[in-house]
Amino acid sequence: MRMRLPRPFQAVATAAVLSLPVAGSDLTVDGLLVSEVILGESVHIEITGTPGKIPVLLADLQPGPTFLLGQFLPIGFSPFLQVRPQQILSPAGVTSFDFDVPIHPLLANRDVYLLAVVLDEAAPFGLDFSNGAQFRTLDAPAAGSVQGAVVGRTVLLDGSDAAQGEGTPKPGFSLLWSLVSKPLQSQALIENPTQPFATFTPDVPGDYTAHLQVFSAQAGPYESDTTVHAWSVTTTPHEDGGISIAPSYDLYGEIEGPTPMALTLDGQPLALAPNGSFGPIPVHVSAAEVGQGLHFRLTHPDGATANHHMTLFQGFPLLFENPSNFSLSARLDQSGLSKLAVVGEAELEAYDLGAVLLTLPPQEVANDEGPFGFTYFSATVDFTSMSYDPDMDLALNATPSGIHADVSMYDIRADFDVYGVVLEIPYFLNGYITTSPTTISTDMVASPQNGFIDVTLNNLVVNRANFDFELTGFIGTLAEVFVIESAIKEQVEDTIASEIHNQLGPAMEEILNSFVLAGNLEPLLGIDVNIDAPIAGVVNDSSGVTIRLDGSASVGVPNPGSPPVLRYRGTPSLAPMFASTTPGGQPYEAALSVSDDFVNQVLAACTAAGLLDGDLSSLFPDDGKVPLTLTSDDVALLFPDAGFEHFTEGTSVRLQAHGTVPPVLTLDEPADGMGSVRLDNLEVEFEVETPYGALPMLTVALSGVAVVDMFLAPDATLELAVTDSMLELSVLRIYPGTDPVAMDGQVQYLNDLFAFAIPGLLDTIGTIPLPSLEAAGLGIIPTEANLFGLGGLQLGLFGTLLLVPAGG
Repeated sequence: MRMRLPRPFQAVATAAVLSLPVAGSDLTVDGLLVSEVILGESVHIEITGTPGKIPVLLADLQPGPTFLLGQFLPIGFSPFLQVRPQQILSPAGVTSFDFDVPIHPLLANRDVYLLAVVLDEAAPFGLDFSNGAQFRTLDAPAAGSVQGAVVGRTVLLDGSDAAQGEGTPKPGFSLLWSLVSKPLQSQALIENPTQPFATFTPDVPGDYTAHLQVFSAQAGPYESDTTVHAWSVTTTPHEDGGISIAPSYDLYGEIEGPTPMALTLDGQPLALAPNGSFGPIPVHVSAAEVGQGLHFRLTHPDGATANHHMTLFQGFPLLFENPSNFSLSARLDQSGLSKLAVVGEAELEAYDLGAVLLTLPPQEVANDEGPFGFTYFSATVDFTSMSYDPDMDLALNATPSGIHADVSMYDIRADFDVYGVVLEIPYFLNGYITTSPTTISTDMVASPQNGFIDVTLNNLVVNRANFDFELTGFIGTLAEVFVIESAIKEQVEDTIASEIHNQLGPAMEEILNSFVLAGNLEPLLGIDVNIDAPIAGVVNDSSGVTIRLDGSASVGVPNPGSPPVLRYRGTPSLAPMFASTTPGGQPYEAALSVSDDFVNQVLAACTAAGLLDGDLSSLFPDDGKVPLTLTSDDVALLFPDAGFEHFTEGTSVRLQAHGTVPPVLTLDEPADGMGSVRLDNLEVEFEVETPYGALPMLTVALSGVAVVDMFLAPDATLELAVTDSMLELSVLRIYPGTDPVAMDGQVQYLNDLFAFAIPGLLDTIGTIPLPSLEAAGLGIIPTEANLFGLGGLQLGLFGTLLLVPAGG
């Protein structure tokens, strides 16, 4: 069978052949200078030269060059040299024939070098030497090495003998993979069965036999089988991602699948019972360690291996859809309340109190009748206008029982008409009242109602200053004037007090309810995760007001293939008490606090929705330190003989991530940060891009710990900065025939590579929203981030309030 060599080999070989002097005769193999052939088949030779002359074909296993008769010849003239005379060249000066390549150990995977000599007396020394040509011998295409697998993990079948550089069949070949045997209950099917690198996923433990048929136009079919041993690993009381309240316990397990097999745990032999059970394995996970990784390797007597990696955590196993009590807090200190009053003032100033007074109907304030229907005195008041300085003052002061509010209004003037009778004499007059300032005082009590704040105003008092009443031309008594004055005062005060009450309460409710946190992460992260943090409590003290929120996260519709996460590592903590200064001793206007319990619940929901599934390559920074696109030749340098060498140089390699357990944030005040993020068992597949899809060539489990600092971003989300990281890589799946022990060492070279991706992975935490006053026209400028609290630390984010212009 004639085949084209891969381009790199063909280029090198062609350059070597053409580097010799140009010959008078020509020699080609399968129409080329360089070809390849399967042992037992033949190549097609064509020699051109002077018509009627006798050609002789020389074949050797050594390349030369050899200096003979005054020139360098591209052949070795070794003891392996074969000399084969051929038929006389035709009138056209051509002869062609098939050169059979026998099945012989000396010819296995060797290069054979060819040279034609035409016996021509007109040539120097009577010999006309052709150019050199060559072919490489190949074994018959086979189904690749036996391999092991874990149930549920994709298996790559190796048909590389019949593959060209893009992963498709070589010219002249066609292939067909089939599962000729599999466990009785299996429903596994081969994907892309006509491609060299087909795949399937074992669905039950047992042996799977894959049969490969390779067809060619010259010979075959070539048929061979390979076996895939598939095992399942189950453990109790916990499986991968399991969370235990107790830090120490014994782990037991059972392996189902082909026997016999050997089992190691983290490289150390582990005893197996005849039924495949193992244990007890002592597990100890301290609160500081958070989690412990376990790496199992199963080895079949034929050398095939399979790997199972799992992580066990210590903590409270909590459902991530349940509220985390008081896991978030928002604080307004007294100076923050004073700035908040500016927003409240704007709400009040936007309301027209005068219009309300003018809507009141005329009110009869006096009607004194004597006997026989005689009217001594009557008065009806009708307000005609009201004005006041639109610039009000609102003062908010924190008290242990609530927020005391004082609203001051200036230059109030109300004009009115008054009419009636005095001793049966009708009158119609006008007048006005003025007062400045008028202060309305009240105590506001905020309380949670159905997740929102309800503000109640108590003890409302109106205080007037510099009151002036003017009513000209009244013919009645002074007492009657006083009646009119008192009625007008009461009406104006009641109107102002009522409307301030009606406006101030809702205005403060609107502002404080801006802290309510609810939304979906779909626009930010492309996953259907709902975050909800209703208000659950309000704490008042003499220096400010604190709002407590119960945070939770839930998954709507998970992305396909997302891991089945139900619980997260809960770390409930007491709600922190805010002092009048930051933990660093600085004043502040507003503050937020967030617990790692809430963050971990969000991370669990994000993982369950599929956030950690995707192209890991996109997380590398575009700083020139790491190539944004890996290629097959890049990876082949790191992992020789791991399958990547079968693909053309420059073929794209994608790093596809799949998260199996949620990351865990711990607020613990490490030496160089505020906390640490533990990332466990993130499966990363090195996938080679082919015309028929991505091929999983290598799978590793990425685990590690990153020390982080945390800040409040301008968009009211957490911002993380990685100060240190430590990674560990474990092999999960390798290319058939690759040495697993060698691969264990080689994958550690990836530590530095993946270290560049850690900040990108942790950007997830940076998208977690926090309570914000943005809806109320206020922003928080962070000035300090610190850990504080008793009964469990929380992250405190302290700052000053900034008035945000409308639309800004």
